[in-house]
Amino acid sequence: MAQFQLLRGLVTAITIGVIAIIAVFVMANMGFAVGFVVFWILLAFFFLQGQRTIPADPPIRGIPTFWENYIDVDNGGVSLHPGRWFLPWSRLLFDLIRYDASQINLTMSVQERTPDRGGLILDPYFTYVVDPDNPVGFIQAGDKEIVELKFNERVDSRLREWICSQNEGPLTWSEALQSNGLAMDIIIQKLFPGTLPDIPPAIIAAIPGGDEIPISTFIKYFTGRPPLPEKRPKAKESEIVKKEFEAKKKLDDLKQTTRPAWDSLDKAVKARLDVANAVKGGVFPARFPNGFPINNLGILVTLAGLGNIRPEGVTATAADKVAEARQIALVNTIESDNFQEQVEKFAKAHGDDMPAATEAIQLLRKLKTKSTVEQQFALRTDNVEALKLFLGPLGSAFAEWVTSHGKAPVS
Repeated sequence: MAQFQLLRGLVTAITIGVIAIIAVFVMANMGFAVGFVVFWILLAFFFLQGQRTIPADPPIRGIPTFWENYIDVDNGGVSLHPGRWFLPWSRLLFDLIRYDASQINLTMSVQERTPDRGGLILDPYFTYVVDPDNPVGFIQAGDKEIVELKFNERVDSRLREWICSQNEGPLTWSEALQSNGLAMDIIIQKLFPGTLPDIPPAIIAAIPGGDEIPISTFIKYFTGRPPLPEKRPKAKESEIVKKEFEAKKKLDDLKQTTRPAWDSLDKAVKARLDVANAVKGGVFPARFPNGFPINNLGILVTLAGLGNIRPEGVTATAADKVAEARQIALVNTIESDNFQEQVEKFAKAHGDDMPAATEAIQLLRKLKTKSTVEQQFALRTDNVEALKLFLGPLGSAFAEWVTSHGKAPVS
């Protein structure tokens, strides 16, 4: 801005000086009054021709140029806010390049396979604005479509690297579904280097072999999403799983033996995750209050998130089957627990004979034919008599219990 103001002031002063010389010449030849009028007419013309307007709605900003060259280009150029600006000898010496200064939303879709060949779809989203401190970088990177294309390619490339990486990414598609927080850390680290708080080297040095543990493993350890292996991997497991297990052992040992170092590590990792999570809400660290800059594109990213991580194709079908199997298993567990509870209550009330109580409850369930609450325990008289013959004294007790807990036997 200082260069712009200096150039504008210099051109204005020279022009006013030239107008004054012309006015003095006119005064000398045509009289004071004529020279005075000529001076003010030329001065008014000079200031009127230099008026340029930058509209505020929609939000527009302007980049001034001098002799078709950017001003202060080494510092990203000059960005003028909406309003009226004086550019002396507009369109001759000075000119104005306008650009859209509104917030632009981008949504993407990235497809890749995890190391176990599971197909995934990720839906990252971003909001960006032209960096007011580097508007020339945006113009030189291309128009809006070109800048967005380059940014999309960069995001696509970084996310694909993470998904298929055996060192930083999820090893299976099921791990990937739990990796939103880890993915946010990785994508910020890859797209905006140096923006996340580092884990102090002194803390890592306190862990035996800590310099060989990737950041992703620290995040998995403290978030449990996805969890690190609890049991020693079998020989056929991948080397990455074995390394993660060894890293978990080291961190567990650190927690038990060097608690201050473990607490410092816990604090450092959580501070890093807090920044990554805050970015999803548009809140950025103090060093980057307005967003993360991408200098070679001339933009500020003011919002970043990962959206959904979901399986696709055959992997999606497999995920549905796994979810269905889990639901069936849950229903069976609830049903089994309910059955066992009924058996225990019946046995406790009638002699603690568990085998007989089990048979009685099973028979009761087979004989249930009514669906209303009033009739769900109703049994026919001949069925009660069958119970008496089949179970002896315990059958009589069971018939009494059924009668007391539902409708009387029906004849």
